[in-house]
Amino acid sequence: MTLNPADLYFSGINDARGQSATTLARLLATDVNGDRTDLVASPLRDLAAVPSLAVRACVAQLLSTAMRHARDEVLKASPVLLDAEDALLAAPPVQQLCLWLDDDAITARMLESEREDVREIGGPSSGVYRTRARAPTAALDGARRPGSPPRRSLGLRGAAAVRW
Repeated sequence: MTLNPADLYFSGINDARGQSATTLARLLATDVNGDRTDLVASPLRDLAAVPSLAVRACVAQLLSTAMRHARDEVLKASPVLLDAEDALLAAPPVQQLCLWLDDDAITARMLESEREDVREIGGPSSGVYRTRARAPTAALDGARRPGSPPRRSLGLRGAAAVRW
């Protein structure tokens, strides 16, 4: 049986543990000062060790969200989460987590995977990592118009709000 990575996440959110991880991720997304994240930071590694790939896909979303205030704990939990079948690497929340982790070893694993869908995701991921390495923030800031404010993430402000 071939595991569909998108199905992993949808199966996970239809499981009580996966839905709980997704709900926690949503709560942490609005955690301004880190108080909520502190409550769940210590068990992140245990949550990442759940045997179900579907639930792990949801825990990846939680780890991505917790990265904001509990980076060290997320960095400890991520190898535990990713110690699974390669199908997990292609699940959308895991892809997002891998971008946040910015780890060449994960990208190499994706590119060397036996699964075609994982290799297809690993290719663009390796390009993102190389682009980040070659274009530091200071160089990008110099590319904007003089007197314009520093750019923020397009996801936060919207493409129409960016001044070119």
